[in-house]
Amino acid sequence: MITSNLRLSLVVLLFLNATGAVAQTTGAATLVGTVTDATGAVAPAARVTVVNIETAFRSETQTGPEGNYYVPYLSPGTYQVTVEAAGFKMGPFRLMDLIGNDVNYAVSCSVYEELGRPIRLQPSSIQEQKVKNGELGRKTGRGYYLY
Repeated sequence: MITSNLRLSLVVLLFLNATGAVAQTTGAATLVGTVTDATGAVAPAARVTVVNIETAFRSETQTGPEGNYYVPYLSPGTYQVTVEAAGFKMGPFRLMDLIGNDVNYAVSCSVYEELGRPIRLQPSSIQEQKVKNGELGRKTGRGYYLY
């Protein structure tokens, strides 16, 4: 499966906010939504991963035939939601996490030096910080995304 830059329906965000009142009484919330592509077509059989940023708790589900998904029993918190589906392109940050931020940064530095240090190819300070913090991507469980 390839990571997608799919648009999550605005209903997802509205529903998350609306469940706040329910979460106060039950201690849990439910995330529901519909995954669509840039043309508005639904994305069936897409993998939806929800990760709590503070606790690293993760829940995965798959969209149904109409692109709908349902993730129950979420504790209050801040979540990262990613969607992966066959046939969709991987974004640049997901690709850097897959390759490894350390490898990507080393290659960026090498190209920069070999070509005479052109300003437009100067390695990113954000990339450098990710490497210094050990946020190397999939291999460490944290990069631009949580794994």
